[in-house]
Amino acid sequence: MNSKPWVRMGVGPSRGMTRRGLLCSATALGAAMMPTFAGMSSPGMAGIVFISAITLGVAPATLKHSSSRRRVEKLGDSKTRDSRCSSAGAAERLNVGEERVRKLNPRLIYCSISGFGPTGPAAGRPAYDSVTQAASGFLGLLINPENPRVVGPALADSITGFYAAYGILGALHERNSTGVGRKVEVSMLEAMSHFNLDAFTHYYSAGEVMGPYSRPSVSQSYVMKCADEKWVALHMSSPEKFWQGLATAIEQPSLFQDPRFSDRDGRIQNQEALIQILGGIFAKHPGAEWCRRLDAEDVPYAPMYDTSEALEDPQAKHLELLVSAKHKTMGDFRTVRPPVSFDGQRSTEVVPPPVLGEHNEEVLGALRGRVESVRGGVEAVDRVPCGEPVILSR
Repeated sequence: MNSKPWVRMGVGPSRGMTRRGLLCSATALGAAMMPTFAGMSSPGMAGIVFISAITLGVAPATLKHSSSRRRVEKLGDSKTRDSRCSSAGAAERLNVGEERVRKLNPRLIYCSISGFGPTGPAAGRPAYDSVTQAASGFLGLLINPENPRVVGPALADSITGFYAAYGILGALHERNSTGVGRKVEVSMLEAMSHFNLDAFTHYYSAGEVMGPYSRPSVSQSYVMKCADEKWVALHMSSPEKFWQGLATAIEQPSLFQDPRFSDRDGRIQNQEALIQILGGIFAKHPGAEWCRRLDAEDVPYAPMYDTSEALEDPQAKHLELLVSAKHKTMGDFRTVRPPVSFDGQRSTEVVPPPVLGEHNEEVLGALRGRVESVRGGVEAVDRVPCGEPVILSR
């Protein structure tokens, strides 16, 4: 087991948001679901809280225990908050559904994230990232038919979180004028279907089903292996100036006079042949040399970095993308800062996620005098069996 909990669980640096009243939850639906939203802060955001045992560093408990449910209700009395549940109907089964908790606070903004939606024939099905990518038609755009296997990161988890975040922000904005909260619902299927909008638009307008090579062919995108095993990516698009620049960089001024490659339609129709020709040329020089040449001719390119290289690029360093902090027991924590700047100010401060139990007293200590019995207090939390995610709201 990895000794660093934020690596093991895939949890972003949300610990620093506790005093701002904004946290993200890490449950079975996807530990990295809300990384960017968790990194945002604003005075108007106070009161929106996503909390789980993992994120807060509270010893795990479960809402199946009556004492845990009482703590939810006590917290719900004090501030508006957002509660997220890991599967359709889970909150209602645990008696902490939106209708009940809204009675505690009508300003509540309650966000429910599910796999396939709250109702319908698939509502009860288990949903993970690849499942909803497949159901939305998106996964088929990534699978190489010659080597059919799932590739890439957990896009559905993260994208669903972004959609939930902007839904919550819309509800917050409306509440400023109405004083009333909203129930915000988003499913992973809906999120990925909307994210896949380009493929659906193309199908319903042109009657064609896009495949994994459809967009790269039309956009004229390439990846080329260099002499030193490095890779360079090109996105040539349509402007002729880019193609003429490429011809100069590769020292093949007559290549795009070939009828097969002389215009956009020809390059799309004959992309496989062009890939073979360019592949042989790029194999003659190392990646750094090709980057120098392409840069000099203003060709749209980038070295295809891996994660050990990307943040070492001079532009990434200039943008201060890599940020770090030190945890008192776990040591150095490094991550990527949120991408949004406000009035030219970047968010470069980060506080490491907690270890298990680190914030027991901070989170539950305030409830000590408000619970109905010792069994509902902090002492009881420490005795609750581990292994089940806790979903608390505030």
